[in-house]
Amino acid sequence: NDLALSISVLEKYRKDALQSFKMKKILRKPIKEGEEAILYSDIGHSALLEENYEIASEYALKAIELEPNLIRAYKTMTWVSTSRGHTSFKQEELIFSYLLTRIKNGEAANEYYTSVIEKFPRNGYFQYFTGIYSFMYLRDNEKAHIHLDNAVALLPDHSRILESCASFLFQTKGDTACNIESMYVKSLDLEDRDITKANLAAFYLATYYKKRGEKFRKGLTLLDQVLY
Repeated sequence: NDLALSISVLEKYRKDALQSFKMKKILRKPIKEGEEAILYSDIGHSALLEENYEIASEYALKAIELEPNLIRAYKTMTWVSTSRGHTSFKQEELIFSYLLTRIKNGEAANEYYTSVIEKFPRNGYFQYFTGIYSFMYLRDNEKAHIHLDNAVALLPDHSRILESCASFLFQTKGDTACNIESMYVKSLDLEDRDITKANLAAFYLATYYKKRGEKFRKGLTLLDQVLY
């Protein structure tokens, strides 16, 4: 069964992950059921050492999907991000969680976000999570605003980023920011999510509660859609 499982796992691997001698050596090891995450992590780490960053990210993510507490896989992802800027929203979301929830290391988080912004200022994912970090942990709204604005400029069609940036503006500036509604609406057009509907409903109800006009009624309708 171990051999059969090894073969079935190997069949899932991309051919370009099997080229080096070291990688082949890792993949020859028999694995038992439940050990796939460790194998994925080993592949990711070896790919990182060989500077194959795409494969390193791919298999670190696979490892974490199976075993969310596999610290080595998180470290592989952070090295990929800081070394080459090869990343994704999901990867940065996991790194954010790793630094600030799992190991709770504010110094490491500060070093990480400072580094990636200095090296890759045109990367929207780094701008976005640096903004969230600045808002949630540094309590620096001005810095957060700069990075979140940059994220929207770099990734104007990313639903999650638009929704989060609109919510940040609403929390910190109330209804004085002119682009809150448009970001929520565009976010909903891109991806129909209940949390976006709820936040847009809250914006309409809070902003137009005195006038009780069309947009106030829109807020009630959106709220009904979420609740019922």
